[in-house]
Amino acid sequence: MSTNQEALNMPSRYVFSVALIPVQEWISQARRSRDLRAGSVFLSFAMAQLLGQLEKMAGATILLPRSPLDQGTFEELAKQRFDQALSWDYSVPNRASGMLKAKDDEAVRSLFRSLQEHLQELWLDHRDGWLDQFRRCGGRSFEERLAPHLEAYRQDTLDGSDSPLDLVWAALPAKGSEEQSEDDLERIDQVFRNVKRSRPIRPWPHGRPVGKCNQCGCREAVGPTKSFDAWNRWHQEIRELPWIVKGVRLEKGERLCYVCLARRMAGYLGGREGRGVPFPSTAEVAASTWLQSLETVPTLAEPLAELRRLGLEEAEEARALYFRRRRPEADPLSDEQRQKLTRIWTTLGSRIGAYNRLQKEEGPEGRELPKGPSPYLALLTFDGDDMGQRVAEEPTALPCLMGTFAREARALFEHRGAKVFYLGGDEGLVMTAAASALPLALQVGALFREVFRDHPKLTLSAGLVYFDYERPLGGAIEEVHGAIRKAKGYPAKNALAVRVEAASGTTWEVRPRKWTEDWGWVGEAVRQVQEGELAVGWAHDAALFVRSLPAARWGESPVREAAEAEIHRLFLRRLTPKARRLDRDPWQRLAGAGSWSARELGSAPELFHLIAFLARQGFPQEAPTLRLPTDTEKGAA
Repeated sequence: MSTNQEALNMPSRYVFSVALIPVQEWISQARRSRDLRAGSVFLSFAMAQLLGQLEKMAGATILLPRSPLDQGTFEELAKQRFDQALSWDYSVPNRASGMLKAKDDEAVRSLFRSLQEHLQELWLDHRDGWLDQFRRCGGRSFEERLAPHLEAYRQDTLDGSDSPLDLVWAALPAKGSEEQSEDDLERIDQVFRNVKRSRPIRPWPHGRPVGKCNQCGCREAVGPTKSFDAWNRWHQEIRELPWIVKGVRLEKGERLCYVCLARRMAGYLGGREGRGVPFPSTAEVAASTWLQSLETVPTLAEPLAELRRLGLEEAEEARALYFRRRRPEADPLSDEQRQKLTRIWTTLGSRIGAYNRLQKEEGPEGRELPKGPSPYLALLTFDGDDMGQRVAEEPTALPCLMGTFAREARALFEHRGAKVFYLGGDEGLVMTAAASALPLALQVGALFREVFRDHPKLTLSAGLVYFDYERPLGGAIEEVHGAIRKAKGYPAKNALAVRVEAASGTTWEVRPRKWTEDWGWVGEAVRQVQEGELAVGWAHDAALFVRSLPAARWGESPVREAAEAEIHRLFLRRLTPKARRLDRDPWQRLAGAGSWSARELGSAPELFHLIAFLARQGFPQEAPTLRLPTDTEKGAA
């Protein structure tokens, strides 16, 4: 064979970029924390599978992202099962770029078509496995009623057409080597953006004249499909099943589609007889700060141990254990367990009261315990600004630093007791108790600046949303994404935006502010209120006062100075006797942490409202949270 013929038969090098879509839509289709965790993990799991296939079938070299530390290649990572992936302490980003070898353009197209087919097969295999879990968690009666309708649905979707994820990709002949891939990565990044922006809408081929899923709002809810009346009667009947009344997997009134139902079951995988709880509920996270504070008091050890044992008996949901405002008949507890819980709460209440009386007698340094947990928790999301473009410019150094940031952030979240939904490279989504959220967000910002200190142009934006634990999680996810969009819309980005979803249904937000401005001042004010040195009424007084100021004259120095003096006067008037006995200068400590007037006047009232809100959430925790025992612990017990 001639040299020219050999060259023609040799595979060509292509630079490619591939991603799963729609990420934000899929992530936000969640009502429980385990829905969100299962959806996020399936994204990572599917992406690892696809990248493993690229390495295996086309000898691909994945340049971005780097394979998780200590995991080898993506091909090796793809050998793990989904239930193993639920315990991964890392996430695989939903977009990847690299180099592959193929004979020609048609071979590349064929390769990515086969990846789309592999994605659909992956979905079908796992969907059917997840939907076979009802019997293992006590839902046999529900399974029997669902079986004929589920079988009909399976027959309709044998082609994987109900897969919630699709593949979008772009590939170009490579010009440079893998060692000099900067130009190729920049080219494919632009082409990929154009392809993703112009992708066609995929029709839903399984529409029926019945009600929609009230989690995703996209697909039809499970049940009969012949008529709306038959479908509605079926749902009215299953509402009375004990398994649903107790909210073991489905709540009364929840009408999920088969995709969301499979996702719900996936979130509970693992453990003995499928009853493990691999990820805590929103109630557990909301209560974690309060439980952490109780663990420091020796006299409360006995009732807390009893609460743990009660969790060993029934660990499906923590709402019944920590929050008593729900209807008891809707809790997954037996009458005997409910009686035990009442006795435990009575003991806790009396001992907390006795402890607080002792704290009052100890004088200024005493710290009282709250009688119950705050119902609020928070979602924090963060993302590097324009990192795709930056990484394409420095494809060697920045991915390594992004891995370092993700690893250090993971350690930080574990120490603070935050629960990670997604963490990969420069972006993440975590859930934490309300009291810990702002300090945690500020630490993430400081960590990013430290890791990328040799790249001062790189910045991080973040969104933080506080919400009630009983609120469906999907709305909070949309709000936190809205918050980070506001932060990224701030001049020069590099900001944190905060929203509060009150239990009453009202929503208010603090406009984006840069990491190094204002937020330290907020944290110090909250600490002084929590320590009992400053009455929370100061924040309300200050909010009313700044609302009365003339915004048009805010740029004048005399107006600002007069406003600062009045805020100082209100501060001194609201100092507590404890602060006066301690003989410290709290105003100087507050002023040293920043200034409320550093930014525009318009957002100042919300800043003071945020101080009042955070001061009621308890003390930030400094250690991992207490959660319900795992199945391993249950077996040991």
